[in-house]
Amino acid sequence: MESELEKLIELLSIVAEENLDCDVAEGLSELIAWDKIPEIGNIYGNLFHYWHYQNIREKDKEYKFMQDTELNKLIQHLKNKEFAKASNISFLGATPNS
Repeated sequence: MESELEKLIELLSIVAEENLDCDVAEGLSELIAWDKIPEIGNIYGNLFHYWHYQNIREKDKEYKFMQDTELNKLIQHLKNKEFAKASNISFLGATPNS
């Protein structure tokens, strides 16, 4: 059985591959039992900035690059169980030393 963390990683990986619209991904993220993975801290709230700024990414290539880079960092941190580093990714700017 897939853990909630594994479900989150899979969802974010599909989004990173640009195979899923952010509105759909946000809806699917609501199906994750976030309370079962308390170690990931404020990631749920931080993802808001990724889900809702898709329109900016479509217009601004530099912003898209930054947010996509941050999403890939987040996925890697979650895979490595580096939860403190993962929680620092806000999608509002590049995360230093991450």
